[in-house]
Amino acid sequence: MSKIYFIPIALLTAIFALGDQISKRSVVENMAFTKNPGIAFGIALPQFLIISLTIALLILIIFLSLREFQMSSRLTQLSLSLILAGGLSNLYDRLTRGFVVDFISLDFKIFRYPDFNLADAYIFVGVLLILLFYAKIKKNKHGR
Repeated sequence: MSKIYFIPIALLTAIFALGDQISKRSVVENMAFTKNPGIAFGIALPQFLIISLTIALLILIIFLSLREFQMSSRLTQLSLSLILAGGLSNLYDRLTRGFVVDFISLDFKIFRYPDFNLADAYIFVGVLLILLFYAKIKKNKHGR
């Protein structure tokens, strides 16, 4: 990845991850939250496996992004930054707390969505942007 594209991705990732960590710290000190030792939707797996899979997935996402997407695209930079920030911030929680802090609850009368946090929302939005704008951000057959 060219340094020129790395800088905005790194800065955005750091800003988003910091925002998530600040929100979690505030929640832990002042509000009720859910300790989520599992993965998505609270599915239980051993911590060493979750941490290993998270690291492997983040590396794979970077590799595939470099191979498949136009890194000069601001949309690619934003999408990748959101996904990396979410993954890294939740990984930081696992490494420092042993669980992820979830504090956003959506409770509908007929359905209760599992609690989540800003990092989870970042990942969701980043993936959604890639899916919606794939044709715009993918590299053409000449690698541009």
